[in-house]
Formats: sequence, C-alpha cells, structure tokens
Amino acid sequence: MNKSFLLIVSVLLWTISCGKSNKGAGVAENRHFTSDDPVIQVLIDSAESHDDFTINSTFAEQHPMEGKALQAILGLTQYGWNNDIDEEKIYKAADAIFNGYIKEAKIAKNGSLLQQMEIDDTVAHKLSAYETSMNSENSDYWDIRISSSLDAFIASYLNWKYNKLIADSIKLKAPMLDLKKEAALHDTVTVSIRSIYDYGDYGSSVGMIRSCIMEKAGREWTDYQKALLSAVDQDKEGKQYTKIEKSVFDKQLKMLLSSEKAAGSDDSKEIKKVFMNIYANFWKWMDYRENISKQLNGTLKAAYINQTNKFKRNMLIHIKNCFSECEEGPQDYFDAMLPEDCTDEELFKYTTFDEEYAKRSGDN
Repeated sequence: MNKSFLLIVSVLLWTISCGKSNKGAGVAENRHFTSDDPVIQVLIDSAESHDDFTINSTFAEQHPMEGKALQAILGLTQYGWNNDIDEEKIYKAADAIFNGYIKEAKIAKNGSLLQQMEIDDTVAHKLSAYETSMNSENSDYWDIRISSSLDAFIASYLNWKYNKLIADSIKLKAPMLDLKKEAALHDTVTVSIRSIYDYGDYGSSVGMIRSCIMEKAGREWTDYQKALLSAVDQDKEGKQYTKIEKSVFDKQLKMLLSSEKAAGSDDSKEIKKVFMNIYANFWKWMDYRENISKQLNGTLKAAYINQTNKFKRNMLIHIKNCFSECEEGPQDYFDAMLPEDCTDEELFKYTTFDEEYAKRSGDN
C-alpha cells in the first residue's frame, strides 16, 4: 500500500485530536514493547508517550494487554506522520508492537508460513474488534472515525508484512511474479476509486469513506497474498471463481455512466472522468495479470488465474453498486446493494444500484 494511505489516517486522527494537549515524544517510562533496532525503539517509545488518544480507562482495566497495544498503535499512526517518519519504519514499529502483544498474550506462533500469516491476521483484527467494542459503549462520531482509521492501518500493515513473508517463496517458484509492481497497479486502482470523493457533498464523512475504501482494498490484497502462499506452500488452488468476460464490464460501465451518481451530480463531467479512469486503471492491471499468467504453470498458474477472476468479480460488484459501499445512508440504502458474498446468480441478475433502490423505495 502506498504512503497516501498514511496521509488519510493522519488527517483523520489529527482532526480527532484537535484541542487536546500533546506532551511530546520521549522515552517511555514504562516500556511495554521492544525492538532490537534502536531507531525503531525510539519510534515505539515516542508512540507510547504520544497521548493525543487515551484508551477508555474501564477498557484498559478490563483488557490491559489490548489497551496498551491499541494505545501504542494509535499513537504510532499519529506521531509517525506528524514527524514525517519513513513508512517502512512505521510498519516495523507496528510489527514490534503486535509481536510484543502476541508474546505477552502467550499466543503460539508456529507452523507453515500460511498458518503464521493467519495468526498475525487474527491478532491484528482481534485488537481492531476490541477497539470497536470499546467505542460502541461510548458511541461517538469521532470514535467511529478512529475505528475506520485503525482498520485501514491494520490492513496496510498486514499487506506490508505478508509481502515480506511470501517474497522468498514466490521468487523461488515464479521469479516473473513481481508482487511489488502488481501492488502498485492495485494501489493505482484504489487511489482512483478514492478520488470519487474529490467531488460531491459528503461533508466530514469523506475521510472515513476513504479509510473504508483503503481497508477494503487492503483486505482484498491480503486474501490474494494468502491464496498465492497456499498455492506455493500447500499446492492448493483455493475457492473457485467464475470467469467474467470484459464485454460484461463494458455494458455495465455504460450503465454506471448514466447512473444518478454520475449523470445526476453537479460534478457530472468530473465524476464520469473518474469512473473512466478507474476502469482504465483496472484493465491495465488485468492485462498485466493476463500476461503473467501465461508464464506460470501448475497449481500456481491455476490459483493466479482464479484470483484474477476474483478481482474481476469484486470490481463488477463495485461498479454495480456505483462504488457506494463505504458511504453513509439509511439501512434500506445498504440493503439495496449487491453484497460481497452474493452468488453468481445474484451477481449476474442484479442490474444497477439505482434500479434496485428504486424498487425497494416503491418508485417503480
């Protein structure tokens, strides 16, 4: 994931922390998380002492380990960006914090690389779930924004870690598979989707929407990394996804460009350009994948093609939903959307969000 993600997180968290005192960074009096790298240790200490965000005292008493880890991660995202810390260092510090929590919680970390990845994934999202639960007891718009930022940061951190874990395994069996280059193509698509919200009247929700988009994209990439590692280490293709021809997308794009979101907006011309840009970036990435798949063989090739089908399926759902999944709205608004786990029959039967929402609203 690229550095623009950290900008979104920092802007959200800076907004949340406005008006609160910042005692500054320094050596933590009670060091909870450690690193062998002295530079990273200084960053961790600074994050722990960065008190713009204070974990709920009741929660901290009931869940002391989780409270310390969450406090450190939230401080890290804020302090790291405010002081222009290198992205790699921020992720290394986060890794030390998560590993410190795993050690203190006595969570066994062994088995295959895929199993270790699953442990990291489970622990990171467990902490995120704790934070969400804590906030639900004190429902506050600002707390919701913290949750959105934390989810996006965790997704980005896990992608960074998984890339490092699987790089050697992939290079041995498929040197032509350049995950770094492909991640950049994936990021370009995500950034272009996020740019939808450069237009329209979304008010203070824009930051939260963009974090949600980044979190979903991060989760998508994480699933892909797991599928590749499963193919390389365990010779498994994974769940099968139906191939979708480009002609289906071309037809759906025309509907998207005539949707209420595109044609009914004061910024219609600009939004249509954004949609076209998303489409062009996506197919540039898919063409790249098509070329790579021709150079692969065996289970890895089958798994790679299958993941291409999954990426296409995800994009078709986004297009049919007019890229509105992360927006705010009444429950019937979201009920009208095509869910991620829809069946193939539901996917191809569903026309557009506008049509489905109109049906549910009784306009037709």
